Amino acid sequence: MNNKLYQLLGLFFISGNVLAASIAKVPATGETGGVTGSGSGVAWPTTRFVVSGDCVTDNLTGLMWPKNGIIGFEATEGGGPISQPNYANTDPTLNNLSWANATIAISNMNSAFIKLCGYSDWRLPNKVELKSLVNYGNSNPANWLIVQGFSSVQADNYWSSSSYAPNTNFAWYVYFNDGYVGADDKTGNGYVWPVRAGQ
Repeated sequence: MNNKLYQLLGLFFISGNVLAASIAKVPATGETGGVTGSGSGVAWPTTRFVVSGDCVTDNLTGLMWPKNGIIGFEATEGGGPISQPNYANTDPTLNNLSWANATIAISNMNSAFIKLCGYSDWRLPNKVELKSLVNYGNSNPANWLIVQGFSSVQADNYWSSSSYAPNTNFAWYVYFNDGYVGADDKTGNGYVWPVRAGQ
């Protein structure tokens, strides 16, 4: 062996002992009995979601989400973000925005006279945060979230704040029909579901 290979091996061995890396805590996989990886990860809390008024706190991640998956960010379809969102909106077309308008809509939400649950630090979730809402053990993540206490969650694409690195004209989204994660042109429309750090 050459010296470089010995040096590389030296990074992994000290006095004959293998160095152990820190293990990330992740949600439990749902695997049972004798399956590779069974028992790894962190189990979900007994009560995962706690509804408090118009907001829901996720006890697994500590994140807070609006209860309504389709806050009204427009007054009319395609009319652009309004200064005071309608937190009780039931019309999905008033929450279907381009990525740029999604960020404007949440900024307007933070400066609006009526604050959702009293907070003004809402933001577009990153890809990992948005994906954390998906229960891959359920055939329809949107319906599962409604059973958990959310309302009007669309089985469709929700924007994340994460740009797509190979082409930053695209951003990542999560498809709440089956949990698929993909990227789309930021000029296209997607649903907008703000998040904030839990208390």
